[in-house]
Amino acid sequence: MGVDMLVSVDEYLHTSFPDGDREYVDGRIVERNLGEVDHSDVQSGILHYLRTHYRKRVWAGVAVHVQIRKRAFAFPTSP
Repeated sequence: MGVDMLVSVDEYLHTSFPDGDREYVDGRIVERNLGEVDHSDVQSGILHYLRTHYRKRVWAGVAVHVQIRKRAFAFPTSP
């Protein structure tokens, strides 16, 4: 059984993860589901469409950290 190590928000935001991004919840770094190739293709298509047709009205990005609470960061995913 592993021991959970709590880390600060600042430490999390300044850490790189070589095998994929992680989410942060209440001091713990949590592995996230990276999805499948088909999911990535859909995300890329939507991103391209939004940037092509709505560039001046909306900002579109992929795999962006979102702070959902004071001590919780996540990556938005599609339903």
